[in-house]
Amino acid sequence: MEKFHPDILWWDTEYQMTPERAKPFFDLACSYPNLLINSRLGGGVLGDFEPRNSGIPASAMLGRALEVNMTINNSWGYT
Repeated sequence: MEKFHPDILWWDTEYQMTPERAKPFFDLACSYPNLLINSRLGGGVLGDFEPRNSGIPASAMLGRALEVNMTINNSWGYT
């Protein structure tokens, strides 16, 4: 983090992440005040925005920024 100074971190670790295990990662991210993180760290960390892999939600998620990851070929792999 010190070498590259990222603007965004996309966590992909929420499966079985406990609050105790998530805390050091979240604390590290908080030491960079301009860094944006998604909500997939787990352990109850909400993050700055919500990734949505299943498309754009039908109703607004008030107060939450969204990142929508959609494929153009209905597959995450090469087709």
